[in-house]
Amino acid sequence: MNSTTPAARGVGMDVSVFNVGGLLSRLGELTDTRSPKGMRYALAPVLVLIILAKLSGEDKPYGIADWIKSRGQVLREAFHLCWRSMPHHNTVRRIMEHVVVPEELDRVFGEYLQSLSGVGQSLLIAVDGKTVRGTIDAESPDVEL
Repeated sequence: MNSTTPAARGVGMDVSVFNVGGLLSRLGELTDTRSPKGMRYALAPVLVLIILAKLSGEDKPYGIADWIKSRGQVLREAFHLCWRSMPHHNTVRRIMEHVVVPEELDRVFGEYLQSLSGVGQSLLIAVDGKTVRGTIDAESPDVEL
């Protein structure tokens, strides 16, 4: 989702918000090595949920699964998921260890990030610590104290 409303604009720049739908479609390109028999969860939505949990600071399968489960109803509605339950920590672990090819995930996710608007552009604001602390005069910075 991209937002260019006045409230979402910064210093004369449009702000780009993380586009989860675009990420979901890109992750749909990944090879799913699981057998269709008994498969409960599609790969792309599970990976999006894992990425969102990781962006929220969760690193371990238990933490990721708990994060997803605690937001289950909201995530089901947001992603139009018809899952009766959210993925268990064993599902998260299996997908990350055995299903996803790390190089393929890295490539697809990297391509997605490169496709976002504003990638490679940044605004750098330098703050001179000496001036802020008052150890150097802003009018005559060459004078040593």
